[in-house]
Amino acid sequence: MQQPDTLPAPVAAAAIGNRYIHAGPGHRSRAVAESFIRTRFNKEYGAHIRYFMENFVLCYERDRLISVLGYQSAQSRPLFLEQYLNAPIEQVLARIQGAPCSRSGIIEVGNLASTTQGALRRLILVLARYFSERNYQWLTLTVIPELLNSFRRFDLPMIELAKAMPEALGRDAASWGSYYDKSPRVMAISIPHSIHHLISNPVMAKVLERCPQPQHED
Repeated sequence: MQQPDTLPAPVAAAAIGNRYIHAGPGHRSRAVAESFIRTRFNKEYGAHIRYFMENFVLCYERDRLISVLGYQSAQSRPLFLEQYLNAPIEQVLARIQGAPCSRSGIIEVGNLASTTQGALRRLILVLARYFSERNYQWLTLTVIPELLNSFRRFDLPMIELAKAMPEALGRDAASWGSYYDKSPRVMAISIPHSIHHLISNPVMAKVLERCPQPQHED
């Protein structure tokens, strides 16, 4: 019998109609991902994005790019969202869980851009599985209310860490256009707890079973 928190083997990407590409540092798809992010943020907020995450996952519907999500490990470099906090992220999370927290188990998600909220929600599920299978413990991100609703659609337990104040960025805040008018917040999600919560729902467990893994290509 399958253990409660054990995810079944992923199916082929074609089974759910979308293709997911992982683009790490130096990957040939990074320029496409960065251009997509710049365009979406400029259209939505009049922003001029210059900061990009270490890794991207790109979602294609047929041959059309419909969403991009960036992520980076707290072990590899300071997180962008740590600018909004009054202590390093591992110390903030250690206070929450009442036990030491390693930076190696923390990831930041950002550079989220999508043509539709539905496409973004599918990408969130794919990445939930992807991060869980790589033993990350905490997902952290800065979200505006509209994006927060995409996570809440899955009824995932989320913890607010801080309000994302533009003053933390100094002069760079001006390049974000109207983004900070949306009252973004810094949030944290326990990945093990979220996976347990999703698997406990038979419908969501089936959806996770059908989530493909991002393809690592040269």
